[in-house]
Amino acid sequence: MNEGQKHDTEKPMYNLLPANAIDSMAKVMTFGANKYAPNSWQMVDSPLERYRAALLRHAFAIQRGELIDDESGLPHSAHIMCCAAFINELESAS
Repeated sequence: MNEGQKHDTEKPMYNLLPANAIDSMAKVMTFGANKYAPNSWQMVDSPLERYRAALLRHAFAIQRGELIDDESGLPHSAHIMCCAAFINELESAS
């Protein structure tokens, strides 16, 4: 019997993504969807400028020692990951 083969060495290894970080991002996205609307992040004016500013606000909050966002109750780091994902998505689309 021949061994099976799977040619996947060049494919992205999604199994390496940290599960807790992805879960935290999903919680931030759910918070945003409930506050505004699902996927509304795609419809804001000047999105790159605004998400870069939001990312920095969350980063500076961490630098000041504030780990949890007061409004959402979620980690600032999760908000940063979402902002970075939005920026990446928007830059990839342009």
